[in-house]
Amino acid sequence: MVIPAEQGLPAEVDPNSIAMRTYMNPMMDARMSWTKEWRRCESPAANGHGNARSVAQLQSIISHNGEVGGKRFLSAEGVNALFTEQSNGMDVVLGVPMKFGMGYGLNSEHSPLSPNP
Repeated sequence: MVIPAEQGLPAEVDPNSIAMRTYMNPMMDARMSWTKEWRRCESPAANGHGNARSVAQLQSIISHNGEVGGKRFLSAEGVNALFTEQSNGMDVVLGVPMKFGMGYGLNSEHSPLSPNP
């Protein structure tokens, strides 16, 4: 997470909390994410870059059961595995109950991520 420098941290945030030590170590200037070095960095699940169209194209692989434009990217079983519960409990960084599939947060009573079941 990169907070704009002029925004700073809210007063109620504990700088020694697990979340702060995880996300803000080191504290970065938001403009850093505009650099070539940042965009070239391989940081899984953290620094994907794209516009709305490219994100929609990528997600269409999942919404089309793993196949788009006649090319298979994931098996149907692989798509189902994305939404099969892998973990369910307290997220020690966020401090709230979370449920996850393989790379996706899942709906739960504690974190309603969408109106879908």
